[in-house]
Amino acid sequence: MSFMSIPSRSSLQGKTALITGASSGIGASTAVLFASCGVNTVLTARRADKLAEVKERCLAAYNDSGATCDENTVVVIEADMSSKVDLERVAARLEGRRLDILVNNAGMVRGREHAGDIADDDIDAMVQTNVVGLIRLTQAVVRHMKKQGSGVREPFPSQHCTMDELF
Repeated sequence: MSFMSIPSRSSLQGKTALITGASSGIGASTAVLFASCGVNTVLTARRADKLAEVKERCLAAYNDSGATCDENTVVVIEADMSSKVDLERVAARLEGRRLDILVNNAGMVRGREHAGDIADDDIDAMVQTNVVGLIRLTQAVVRHMKKQGSGVREPFPSQHCTMDELF
């Protein structure tokens, strides 16, 4: 599947997707959309209460798809992308589980000041979450997919931009 190809619903049924930042926004919507296609989902985010709500929405969408649910249909893992320990825990929970798709959606913005005025702590938090966490999780998932012999990582288009394209 190329970056821009759109898979058919039937080709997704029975696959498993790990979606980061799944407690709201694009991540939650992606999770529900995948569930409506019969995709098993592993959802991660920092907010356990919001993850529980998204899990219920996914289970409803999965049931509506006509697929059969079990305890592995929707799995939630509370995790902070900036925490190496949390990411290691996510990787450990993937052991023995098939994983076909990674959606790296988690991200954060801190500091709404002008670029020259953002506090160092805010910069560090954003880099730790949006860059270091993304790389660590992607590495763990790629190792997992290599071990199982297949899988796909669907990056978001913003990950293909260069600085020249942003300005």
